[in-house]
Amino acid sequence: MSTGALGWSRTMSTAVVVAAAAISLVALLSIAGSDELGWDFRYTYLRAAELVRNGESPYPPLDDAVLGSGTAYVYPPQLAVTVPATTTTIQVPYFGPAAPTGGSPAISVDPLRLVGVQWQFTTAAGAENSCSVDITIDNVRFF
Repeated sequence: MSTGALGWSRTMSTAVVVAAAAISLVALLSIAGSDELGWDFRYTYLRAAELVRNGESPYPPLDDAVLGSGTAYVYPPQLAVTVPATTTTIQVPYFGPAAPTGGSPAISVDPLRLVGVQWQFTTAAGAENSCSVDITIDNVRFF
């Protein structure tokens, strides 16, 4: 039977948890007075919200210096696609009349600077029915 002393493994695991909590607390307190905490909110979303509140567009013009700062309120161009029941090849150009539109800033995509593609599917506006489907996206090539 134990005489009340903690075992070695229990003592070490408690020490690790306390040390991790102390390190986390010190890290949080060290950035509390800096610009790091809430950076995306203050410099991106709050600026856009203030512009909307003042009746202005939150999207910067192409010559605005904020575009190079990393704090611009922007989103990628979008393209509406109807998904048929059969296998279909869909080609989307980078620029021209068939290129995705609606993004901000409204510029064509430079294929040399493209670092990724995001797929997002939504139900058409006004649709009363919703359904679940499996969509396979493969053989993605950039042309």
